[in-house]
Amino acid sequence: AYLLLKICQPDLITGLDENQFHIEHGFVKYTLDISVGEDKLWKKIIPGKTRNQIKKGLSSNPIVRFGREELLDDFYNIIAITQTDLGTPVHSIKFFRNILASHTDARLAVVYLDGVAVSSALIVFVDNTIFHPYAGTLNEFKHTCVNNVLYWEIIKFGIQNGCEIFDMGRSQKGSGAARYKKSWGGNEIQLYYAYCLKEGQSPPKYDAKMIHYLTLTWKHIPVILVKNFGHLFARFII
Repeated sequence: AYLLLKICQPDLITGLDENQFHIEHGFVKYTLDISVGEDKLWKKIIPGKTRNQIKKGLSSNPIVRFGREELLDDFYNIIAITQTDLGTPVHSIKFFRNILASHTDARLAVVYLDGVAVSSALIVFVDNTIFHPYAGTLNEFKHTCVNNVLYWEIIKFGIQNGCEIFDMGRSQKGSGAARYKKSWGGNEIQLYYAYCLKEGQSPPKYDAKMIHYLTLTWKHIPVILVKNFGHLFARFII
């Protein structure tokens, strides 16, 4: 076992003993200042390519619904499928039901095309910031750019609820997810992970062959099994 510290303030890193801690710089997160309002975001901050993708998504006439338990089944089905496609175990539906029960201001967002739920997100608020810790879009509908519609609707929802920041979450540097978040005109923030290791230990390697093979294997597990047993494995993933 090892001690892991997640540090967002660079000045705290300088105070750590480099002989005791190993510092990893592989993750970043993106935040978008939404306090400027919807109009300025659209015209001044969100790049033209992303605006065009939102317009393309809207041309399919999607229906976006915000709610809570009444949307849970549709939300969870999408998350279970998309997490499996990524090779990642998914928590049980009870996990998300408990989040809604514990956070009365949490919301689910689900996007429908022709009555079919195709994209969804869990939304939570902390102080003046809106987060979407879980989100996914079915692969067969990504060409419609409905995922961009989901993001845009979350942003507008945050503005309507008095939020100033949209925190898009962390991603590995150079990954497709990082490039997607950057395409919204957000600010990149370096994340630091400080590992206190015993002699002979090394920090976890996310590109290790074992993780690669386990990810490939998980992608082929039927979703019905993932929904029932995925939570038994999800708890062991950082």
